[in-house]
This record gives sequence, structure tokens and C-alpha cells, in this order.
Amino acid sequence: MLIDFNYSFRLLSALVFILLAFYLRLKKLRSFSYLLFFGAFYFYMMLVINYTQFPIITDLDPTYHSLSEAFVFVPNHPFTDFNTSMFLNTLLTIPFGFLVPFLKKVNFKLIFKYGLILTLSIELLQLSVYLLLGAHNRHIDINDFIYNMFGVILGYFLFKLFCVIFLSLMTKFKIDSNTFLEFILKIAKDYQLKNKQAEN
Repeated sequence: MLIDFNYSFRLLSALVFILLAFYLRLKKLRSFSYLLFFGAFYFYMMLVINYTQFPIITDLDPTYHSLSEAFVFVPNHPFTDFNTSMFLNTLLTIPFGFLVPFLKKVNFKLIFKYGLILTLSIELLQLSVYLLLGAHNRHIDINDFIYNMFGVILGYFLFKLFCVIFLSLMTKFKIDSNTFLEFILKIAKDYQLKNKQAEN
């Protein structure tokens, strides 16, 4: 039997998002600009779940997919052993490191902590499927963990670079701001101020 991220899961995800959006808007008094970034982050997390956890095959033969063979603890060499899987695992978590700062004020230490929670959750969910079904079509791989973490850190530094470029463009071309741009501008200025304070 194959369990996929089908329309039922998508509909449930959409309903959960609507409830969260109403909660953030009414209880937390979040702006529509914030909700836009929250929506992008939520949609991204659903893609992560789909990519890392599905499909789940419930009738695999444990003889050929045993728990003892589910773990890969030997790291690959980043230059001689680089492959498509490493690239995709890095690419997978770049949006996480980039989008989180739009939703919550973070520094490198905090984004690293959130990255650990994300990557460990992915691997632990895969392990849970092994324990529940006795087999799974995925591996708990140290290389996935390493490159997922690298993607989070890279995404965070891309966010910081984005802030510098965004502020420079807004100043140079004197772009008329609107509510959405004001939201991004405030975040970019806050992070730039934080960087200057850290340097001093």
C-alpha cells in the first residue's frame, strides 16, 4: 500500500493554514505582509514534509529493508563524493534559513538551533516510520543531516545579503515604499543595526 501526500493531506494542510492565519491576524495582530511571508513559509514546510516523508510504502519486505540497514553514519567527502542527493539536501533547507528571519528575530546561534530542530525532526520522523512499519523506503543518513544544516546556514547568510542589497537599492533609486516594502525595510534595517552593534 502506498500512502502519498494526496488531496486529503493538502486539504487538511490548507484548513490548518487558514486557522493559523486567523489566529495570527486576530490574536497576535500580525500584518498582512507578515501573513504573506508566513504563508510562503507554511507552503514551503508542506513541500519539505512531502519531499522527505512521502510516499510511505506500508508493505515493504522487512527482510530487504531492515532497520539495521536504515542508518548511514559515514559522511561523504564534499568534493570527491558530491552527488545529486547532497545538492538537493542543501537546496531543500535554504528557504528555511532565508524565510525564518522574516517571521522571527534570530541571530546565527538561534537559526542554527532551529536548523537542528528541523533536520533532526526530518530524520526522527523517518525513523518513526521504520519503527511503526518495520520497513521504510528511506534512510536515516548523516549526509542528509549535514547538508540540510549547511542549507539552513547558507539561507540565513543569503537573507543577510538580501538585506544589504535591498537597503542599497531602496536608497539609491529612492523607491516609493508601500505597506509590503515597509515591512521588509523595517526587518532589513533591524538586522543591519544589529550587525553594527555586534561589530562595536
